[in-house]
Amino acid sequence: MTPTSALGATIAAGLVTAESFGSADDWTLVSGRGSISSSTDATEGDRSLKMDYDFGGGTFEIGRVATPQDIDTTGLRALKLDVKGDGSFNTLYLRVRDATGEVLYYRVGNISNKNWSTATVDLSKAPSATTGGNGDGIIDAPIALFRVVVVRNGTQPATGSVRVDNLRVDDSGWTAPRSSTGSVIPGSGTTDVRFTAGGAGDYRLRLIDPSKNTRTFTGTVQGAKTETTRWDGKSDGGTPLAGVVRAVLEYDSTANGTLSGQLTVATPYLVGAAQRAASATAGSVAAVNSSLTTYESLAKADTDAAAMEDAYVRYAREEFEWNRVEPRKGFFDWPKFDQAVSVARARNIDIIGKLVYTADWATSAPAGTPSSSARYYPPADTANYVNYAIATVERYKDRVKVWEIWNEPNIEQYWKPSPDASAYARLLKATYAAIKKVQPDAIVVTGGLAGYSEQYLNSLREAGAIDSFDGIGLHTYVQGAPESSTIDSWISAAQSWIARNAPGRSLWITETGWSTCASCGSGAGVSEADQAAYLSRSMIDAAAHGVAAYAWFNLVEIGGSASRLDNYGLIEQSGRKKPAYSALARAGAGMAGSVAAGTASPSAGTSTVLSDLARTTDVKSKSLGEGATSKVSAVNTRVAGSGAIALDYNYKASTAEGTSLTMNLPVSGRPSAVSVWTYGDNSNSSIYMKITDAKGEIFEGKVGNAGPEGWSRQTLYFDGLNPSYKSYGSNVDKKIDYPITVTDLHVFKSSTSKTSGRIIFDDVTAHYGTSTRGVVFYGRNFVTQALYRPDFATTRIPVANTTAYIYDRGALQAVPVDSSLGAEVTVSSAPKFLVSSNRVNPSSVKPGSAVSLRLVTGDRTTITVQIYTKSGKLVRTITDSRSYLSGAREIAWDGKVTGGAVASPGDYRFRISVSGPDGRTVAWGRPFTIAG
Repeated sequence: MTPTSALGATIAAGLVTAESFGSADDWTLVSGRGSISSSTDATEGDRSLKMDYDFGGGTFEIGRVATPQDIDTTGLRALKLDVKGDGSFNTLYLRVRDATGEVLYYRVGNISNKNWSTATVDLSKAPSATTGGNGDGIIDAPIALFRVVVVRNGTQPATGSVRVDNLRVDDSGWTAPRSSTGSVIPGSGTTDVRFTAGGAGDYRLRLIDPSKNTRTFTGTVQGAKTETTRWDGKSDGGTPLAGVVRAVLEYDSTANGTLSGQLTVATPYLVGAAQRAASATAGSVAAVNSSLTTYESLAKADTDAAAMEDAYVRYAREEFEWNRVEPRKGFFDWPKFDQAVSVARARNIDIIGKLVYTADWATSAPAGTPSSSARYYPPADTANYVNYAIATVERYKDRVKVWEIWNEPNIEQYWKPSPDASAYARLLKATYAAIKKVQPDAIVVTGGLAGYSEQYLNSLREAGAIDSFDGIGLHTYVQGAPESSTIDSWISAAQSWIARNAPGRSLWITETGWSTCASCGSGAGVSEADQAAYLSRSMIDAAAHGVAAYAWFNLVEIGGSASRLDNYGLIEQSGRKKPAYSALARAGAGMAGSVAAGTASPSAGTSTVLSDLARTTDVKSKSLGEGATSKVSAVNTRVAGSGAIALDYNYKASTAEGTSLTMNLPVSGRPSAVSVWTYGDNSNSSIYMKITDAKGEIFEGKVGNAGPEGWSRQTLYFDGLNPSYKSYGSNVDKKIDYPITVTDLHVFKSSTSKTSGRIIFDDVTAHYGTSTRGVVFYGRNFVTQALYRPDFATTRIPVANTTAYIYDRGALQAVPVDSSLGAEVTVSSAPKFLVSSNRVNPSSVKPGSAVSLRLVTGDRTTITVQIYTKSGKLVRTITDSRSYLSGAREIAWDGKVTGGAVASPGDYRFRISVSGPDGRTVAWGRPFTIAG
């Protein structure tokens, strides 16, 4: 019987040619002195490789000019090499490199024979030495011939020559193990591990994770066949394996039940043993900048990957640095990158691959520029960068879907000698086109911009790169709390620019963070508690904006110094996890498998509309700055009520500043926030609100931006966290004395290129009770309210059901729920994830009776609610893609099917589907019965 591989290709036991040595141009001198040439004195083909060595420069060693090609076999029994020596007893060695990057050093023998002879290297014996890779001396398939070495033996001649030809591998016909799946969840899934036996023999198959937990299978085969073993992800003792699992197969050629004289072949990255399915983190924006590609040690890389998996991280942003991928032209060094990709994917972590910087040999930097600086100059020839990108994407296209082209090209530090949008556009266009040919479904993201730069993006557009990216990368480093910073404006501006210039593209925050440097000066560092709170607050806000990913810089601190850069990390180099790591895990778990369904209600209490803004008499407009024009009109486009006010403006004059809308709305009681609904026009014009208290103190702050087209609630909270929040006027004590009056809305000229348009305002609203900030998520059959406020306050939050819980990384802690379905929760600066399930009331009704579904919605939550029978037949659509305001609500069904007939007795389900701002939808159902 002829054995076959797991892929179905025929495997013929015997000799497989691995290297013909047909051209000396394929080799280069690595160490020592001497020369390399082709010789017509050959045993195979018309050329052999002649090495003239001179030990005056030390050991003579040659290496590949280009990337070593993998030897097309895994059943490694022996290496056979034709050698013609020079009569000396100097020694010839081969270095082969395996799939982990381990270089195994094998002695071929002395070169005393002046005639051609065949030397055999027995691969069942341990190598003379090993270096790099996993360092265990076991061959992890596939291997490649890496170096050829001649070593002086004692007082043997210091010069001479040796010819080599026709390297073959003696193939046993056994293949390295393969897995039928990419990952397995121990205890709830299985995978089939297969290998092909080249003939009769005994075997031992060990599956080993980075912590050395092992599952062992043994057996005997009577002839060539494919052997399949089903594995449940557990060890010999029944404990789950975790991370990337290696397979080590030992086998012999005597089927007597006892393993002896065995050969060994290993598969380094067989399968992943993960905690949860790959889809479990879908929807989460949780991402981190990690350093998996820099680690020699598999254990170290796996430790970091485990930390990301424990934190429900969806994306790891990794550098596929050109200088390390292709250290010299045509020579690609993959093992560290193979390890990083395999380790991440083993734990179902997706990768954002950074194709960054210039290899030393390809830079356009002036001669003599140090490597540390030369790498930040663009390549002298864009084609070289494109070739590197093609090679990288081709290798990982089945496992890496997102590629980021460069990093911060808009600042001098990373694009020397100075930023050049036209030059970057040329690089981006060429690379995008090349990647799409190799991987059509790839998501190509611009290099993350250091802060938002409208000018730079406009320059990319003008340079013809508008169709050469699928997403824009953005870095959002700020000082102070995220709510009072420019982050919201940057996100809104970027999304507005996309809407105007590149509809359908996504926004990726590929770096952000706050450093805990305690000695870096005012504003440069924050406390560990603030770092944790800012992380989770800014992350859930990014999700509400529909951002594709929010990548913290970085997972593990870069160094151990007191510098600002060394203190952004979530885990110290000692291994201590800072509070921000727990915040990442809590937010990642809270968002996993969900979509952001809108911002939460600004307060836990009631709301009162102060003005419908349906008439032009409701406001008085005044243009600000010479040359500005403003006009208000009543329109039917509205959130609620009978109408809204449209502001048509023109701020094209350089001296134009904006518009003031005066309304003077008295407010009764003691609200904790006031909001206005705004329909943006993609201008990103800043919107401010002003109130006056009972003693004449004026409070104002920025409430939002006229961003992407659509309605958004813009709120002035009285907690001091709004951008530019300040007070002035009479009796200034920074405390609001009630009652208050809402006096003005201010629209200020945008810093973007859009300086004229229409912004619509509706429903100025007062919010009572404890103020809260946050986002509502739908998914995992839950409504999740991620809520926070600057200080501690215990309040009652409306929930969807009679039970509610604080959700913390999979753990549920019950909270009291009163008869009005209000949950008692203590809200603080770190978001709490309050979960409840939608309630159907009653669960059993008579035919023709109403039944209702209770939900908690965010602002502009877009919901479709339908009624299905148990068998899956749609009988009625109650709401179809309808948008709701934030708060608790009941959606009732009158018991009738489409057409008006009463529904028959039986089992039914409410089916709820919710669309998020990133375009994804989640759906789930709630059962009830119509009793006969």
